[in-house]
Amino acid sequence: MITLAEGTVKSGLPALFIFPESDAINVNEIERDGERSTMFMGFGDAAIPSILIVSVMYNYNLTATFFTLAGTFIGLFVLFIFLRYGKPLPGLPFLNTGALLGLLIYLMSSGMIKI
Repeated sequence: MITLAEGTVKSGLPALFIFPESDAINVNEIERDGERSTMFMGFGDAAIPSILIVSVMYNYNLTATFFTLAGTFIGLFVLFIFLRYGKPLPGLPFLNTGALLGLLIYLMSSGMIKI
């Protein structure tokens, strides 16, 4: 995963989301002093939760879509917290879990799912 991300950045292909730690960073200079100064997330990690969000918008309503989108952003925030203190992790489990939990919370609060 890391090798693929580094190869993609070096080749200049737009298949990654790059989250720099500072505003003034050049994509060609992603490492400084042996430390990574950016976080990377593959396009597929964001595409699958996005498909879920569009599906929820098509099948439910705007409120359900908002809950699903908010859950995805919360999952991304949790992923960033883990990345600050540990090794690289895949983004898909965090984003999908957040999106599904957001949809589940909406379905439970609207009475579509009863416990």
